[in-house]
Amino acid sequence: AASDNQILNQGGQWFDVEEMMDWLLFVMFSAADDSAGKNSYLAFDAPSGLMRFAPWDFNHCWGQDWRTLRVGSGHDNRFQSYNRLFQAFQAAAPDTLQDRWDSLVQDGPFAQEALRERVAALYEPIHPSAARDWERWGSSYRSYGGWSGLRNDWTDYEGEREYLEQWVDERAEWATEVHF
Repeated sequence: AASDNQILNQGGQWFDVEEMMDWLLFVMFSAADDSAGKNSYLAFDAPSGLMRFAPWDFNHCWGQDWRTLRVGSGHDNRFQSYNRLFQAFQAAAPDTLQDRWDSLVQDGPFAQEALRERVAALYEPIHPSAARDWERWGSSYRSYGGWSGLRNDWTDYEGEREYLEQWVDERAEWATEVHF
């Protein structure tokens, strides 16, 4: 098995090290527990000759788990047991990760204002249909057998949006305190 330093220093032969580091930082920030370990693909990119990642199935992120249970904004999973690359990066390059994290949090896509703008932009085109869907399907959503007995904090479409917006604001604050 490769050592942490070998993965960091020789991994560039097989994958873009910075891109893979960004994958770790993204799943950490979004609390995407499923996408960090099992719900993502590694695919060979013929033009570059490198492996690329493609996360999918974000049903466990942004403040809820895969069963819709709430995940607190202070949830801190570094995914070292989920992914060998993530473990190696944190062991062999904590300063590099910290610099990349700080850049994303201070003036990048993880900055509080950038997140607020992104959430608003995502909600704008779906608002009319999402509100109608909630009116039509809200009771079915709450009574779905996979989670109906697990929660008692149900809201509505607007309440879910408020929850997400609050979670994102709190997450941006949490992110300023993260150290590798």
